[in-house]
Amino acid sequence: VEVARTLMRSDAASIQELDAADSRLKLLAHTGFHPESAAYWAYVDADVGTSCGRALTARKRVVVPDMDQFDADAHDIAAYRKSGIMSVQSTPLVASSGHIVGMMSTHWNHAHAPSAESYRFFDVLVRLAADFMERARARTALCDSEARYRSLFETTRRGCIEND
Repeated sequence: VEVARTLMRSDAASIQELDAADSRLKLLAHTGFHPESAAYWAYVDADVGTSCGRALTARKRVVVPDMDQFDADAHDIAAYRKSGIMSVQSTPLVASSGHIVGMMSTHWNHAHAPSAESYRFFDVLVRLAADFMERARARTALCDSEARYRSLFETTRRGCIEND
């Protein structure tokens, strides 16, 4: 998130992981958020009107250049205000497989619309983060599968020994 913040010259940044089973974004890391805002955004439903929820639904970047013009829920606006956030961009983390695995957002304490050029290196970071998250998920799934296989093998082996 520090790299995202630096690349986008923003005041805050966050990364979230998508739990596809329940369509919620889980806040993994952030910088520049007030603790109450971070707690409010710990889990964000995909179908809500936040910048993240809208970007997830649209499967593309959402930019809110001025929070005063954003038609979000009052609780969402209050969380932005608590952290002094006046503008935000949220970009889906799309892995090489085409699956969305999360969201990376940057936030400014003033009204701001990033130029197309400012996304040049940020988009590289987004792609790397998405692929890293997808590989980490695959590794976790493999480890879980191996553990279940070992457990099944041990249970079967014990049953064979007891029956001898």
